Amino acid sequence: MGNEEWQSAYKTLKPSTFAIYLYLASNPSEAGLELSAAAIEDALGIKKTAYFEAIKQLEKESYILPIGNNEFIF
Repeated sequence: MGNEEWQSAYKTLKPSTFAIYLYLASNPSEAGLELSAAAIEDALGIKKTAYFEAIKQLEKESYILPIGNNEFIF
């Protein structure tokens, strides 16, 4: 990820959404990445409600693509 990418994300995403964006960027995978509210709360301290709002925003902004139940491509 280059500077331009994360700077653009920082300008458009809410703080908790941006934190999840950075979490995803630090866990690159060619296959899908499984996410859960519990895993994000453990890793980042983001509560369940904020997690689901963040996932919706990441999908809307096309940062993630759902490919299964709690599985996404970043």
